[in-house]
Formats: sequence, structure tokens, C-alpha cells
Amino acid sequence: MESYQATPGRREPSAVRASAPPLRTLLWFTAPLTAVVFLHLLGRQVVLRGLAQRPGAETDLAAFVVAFALIMVICSPVQGLHMLTLAWGGGPAIRRRLNRFAGVIAVASSCVVAYLSCTASGHASIVALQGLSDDLASRVQAALLPMIFWPPLMTVMAMTTGSLKREGHSAWLAGAHVAGLATIGAVVWLSGVAGWAPLPMATAALLLALLARVSLLLYCVRRFIGTEADARTEAAPPSWKVMACFYLPIAANTLLMLASRPLIQAFLAGLADPAAVLAGFGVATMLGELCYSWINELRSQAVAFREQPAVRAKIPHFAALTCGAVTAAMALCFWTPLSRPLLRAAFVLDGEVLEQAAGAMGVLVLAPLVVGLRSVYQGEAIYLRRTGSYIASGLLRVALIAALMWILLGAGLSGAVAGAWSIIGGFTAEAFVLAAVLHRRAPEAATAHLAARPAAAASGD
Repeated sequence: MESYQATPGRREPSAVRASAPPLRTLLWFTAPLTAVVFLHLLGRQVVLRGLAQRPGAETDLAAFVVAFALIMVICSPVQGLHMLTLAWGGGPAIRRRLNRFAGVIAVASSCVVAYLSCTASGHASIVALQGLSDDLASRVQAALLPMIFWPPLMTVMAMTTGSLKREGHSAWLAGAHVAGLATIGAVVWLSGVAGWAPLPMATAALLLALLARVSLLLYCVRRFIGTEADARTEAAPPSWKVMACFYLPIAANTLLMLASRPLIQAFLAGLADPAAVLAGFGVATMLGELCYSWINELRSQAVAFREQPAVRAKIPHFAALTCGAVTAAMALCFWTPLSRPLLRAAFVLDGEVLEQAAGAMGVLVLAPLVVGLRSVYQGEAIYLRRTGSYIASGLLRVALIAALMWILLGAGLSGAVAGAWSIIGGFTAEAFVLAAVLHRRAPEAATAHLAARPAAAASGD
């Protein structure tokens, strides 16, 4: 295993301080990552609000929503790249090898964006995939064109994010996202003063905000990590085969996760009166993700505290406490008579949409518990670099979601409630598969296997 050597004259992050109590150390590491999730969601809402306030911007708003959804799907392989630097970190040789691998993914994603935004066949693909009119598809292409730069910038952000998480500098990630949010606010305000067209304003705001985050993160990596990881990392970089075997299951799992929501919506769309059901389910899932999406950041703890066994041993306790607290707060809101007044006030819901949303939120109260369990096991898989189980867990998730939707809707359960139970079932299936795979081998054997891996991983290129 790696041995930590403090860098003289450098203030070490909370993740490598041994004096703080373990639970407090975990809290100080995780709190900025939680803020990152909310700042990211808030930035997107600022852009959407800026678009919606422009007179006659309905078409541009629709084009931007479609374009952003396409970008998220195209860049889904990029989202898992931070796991590479999180798992390996390392000095210049390792970082160069990881950056080359990530660069291939970034270039491929940019080529897909260029194809959709610049070609007639890309226009036809947008029309066919999204069922849009020719005029709206052209506006989507206009929104996608400057987003050719999005995958490379996202790749740089992912790689620097993984490095900073690995070395415990999570506070700087929150700082970078604050800078991004400030950039978005400034661009939206200036565009209103200068009278910019709505669609260029939205794409400029997102790209400049991403550039601001990347610039600050690159500075942080250079300033706070530099060469300090060189002395405590593996001597040789991982081979392309090793990186592919580690990364591809993560990318496949991300794609399967993206397929889960459309699969549920396809079942709900087949109901007799799907409009209210889909609307209520959409509100519930958006609100639910706002409550529990930050829990996915627990995956970073096992690697960040790899040199502090006492802290790593407390990760399950920390997950139980934080996820239990979120579940209790959600139960207070959605298992009591407060549920419908809160939803009515927050989203201006009424009638059948309100009932569907309230029923689904009553089920999603359980989500923090199973998402926390899944995140702890995913973190251990990343720490041990055994991500092959991600594919099996993702496949089982999709299969179980389809089976539960068929069974529950056939049994007459409310549509949004059936969708919420299928989400809970999918999370549980993922956690079960990860736990089964990781527990097949004793912890001592797994650690010995990891310690012996660098020599084997170095062979090949």
C-alpha cells in the first residue's frame, strides 16, 4: 500500500490529518462535495430562469433543454473519468498515461457533438430521436455547435476533480463551483443588459462557467498537489488494458443508469391517462434527487482516506448517520400531513398531479438508505480497483426495474408509486450485487492483491 509523506511547508488537507476525530474528518471532507451537487443544480436553474424570463423565448428554451439533454447523454462516458485519477492519482508518468486515455474519450465525444450540430444527417438524427420539427431541430443544432468544446473541458474538470478528491482537497471543488455559479449569474445579467439573444446567452453562460471551474481546479492541482503524490504512488503507470478494464464498467453503468428513467417513463406513458402520472413522477424524482443525489459522493471516501485505517473503518457509520438523518427529515416531510401542503407550495401542484407526486415521495423517503449502501460498496470497489461488478449491477438494476413496473402496474398500483418502488428496487439490486462480489474475498486477501497489482499493471501499454 502507499505510504504518506507530508510535504514540508505545505498545509495538508483535512483528509490527511490524523488529529481530528474520524467522523468529523469525514464530515469536513464530504460537506464541500455536498455543496458541489447543490451549486451545480442551482447554476442550471439560473440559466433556465434567465431563458424563461426573455419574451418569446419558448422555442429557445425548448431547444436548449433538448440540446443540454443530448450533451449529458453524449458526455456520460466522460462523467466517470474522475474515477481514474481518484483510483490511481500519481506523478507525471501516471498522469500522462491517464490523460492520454481520457483524451481519447473526450475527442470521441466531441466528434459526436460535431456530427449532430454540423451535418444534415445529424439534423435528421435529432428529428428522428426527439420527434422535433425541422425548425426546432435547427435551433437545437445551433445550441449544440458551441458545445463541441464541452467534452474536452468536462474531461479536464473530471481528471482534476479526481486528483483533488484523492488528496483530500474537497473544499476547493466547492470553491470552483461557486466561481462557476458567479460566472453564470454575471453572464445572464450582462446578456439582459446588452440584449443578447437567449440561446447564445445560455450556451455562453454554461461554457464560461465550466471554463472558470476548470481554470481554478487546474490551479489547485498545480498548487496543492504538484509533485507531492510522486513519492507515494506506484512506480509505473497502468497499462491501457488495465485502465480500460477499470473504466469501461463504470461508463457502461452510467449509460444503464441513464436508461432507467426513460424505461420507467415508457411504462407510464402506456397508461390510459399518462399526463398527470408522468408530471407527478417527474416532480417526485426531481425533488428526490435533490435530497439524495449528494450521497453518491460517499464513493470518494474510501480512496481519500486510504492511509487512515481508523477513518476508513468509520465510513459505514458515517454513511448510516448521514443517510439516516436525511431519511428522517424526508419522512417528517412526506410521511405526515405536511406532504401535500409542501408540494403544493413548492411546485404549485393540484389534483391528480399532486396525489401522484405525494405518493411517489412517500416511497422515495427510503432512497437515501439504499443509495448510501450502494455508494459505500462502490467506493470500496474503486479503492480495490474491482469495478467489473458495475456492469452486472447495472444490468440487474434495469432488469429489475422493468420487472417491477410490469408487476406493480399489473397489480393496479398507482403509476408514480410503481415508478418510485422500481427506483428503490434498482438501487437495492445494485447494492446487493456489489456487496456479493466484494465479500467473496476476505479483506486481507483483497488488500494483498491490491499491493501486488502495481507490478502486473505496469506491463503493456
